Amino acid sequence: MSKLKIWRQWPLVGVLLLLPTLAHSVPDDGYKLIRICSVFIRLVDNPTQPANAFETSQAGECMGFMRGMRYMFRIQEAMHNSSVCMPKISNLDYVKSIVAYGNAHQELLAENESTMVIRSAAKLYPCK
Repeated sequence: MSKLKIWRQWPLVGVLLLLPTLAHSVPDDGYKLIRICSVFIRLVDNPTQPANAFETSQAGECMGFMRGMRYMFRIQEAMHNSSVCMPKISNLDYVKSIVAYGNAHQELLAENESTMVIRSAAKLYPCK
């Protein structure tokens, strides 16, 4: 097979490698985020309780998403362009606060997960 023919196949290989990523996307709305973050909280609060691979995946998805949002708030705060000023709390306490706020304000849960977290954090951790 010539080198030219091999390079024509690379786009197909790239698409095939991306399929698992596309199948496992970030949360879609606040309902899903609250659900997967509740799994994260349960697993961290009960470390001796067994968890299956799906629950572990959900917990990781929650933590990755929430840490990304928290980093975004810190960057905005450093640029003096934020309505959210993150206190020095653990990631677990941060996730618990967003989940509790979401459960108390169900109207936010139908929104995009990023919007839900931003609006919740702005109420919980406003810049003074």
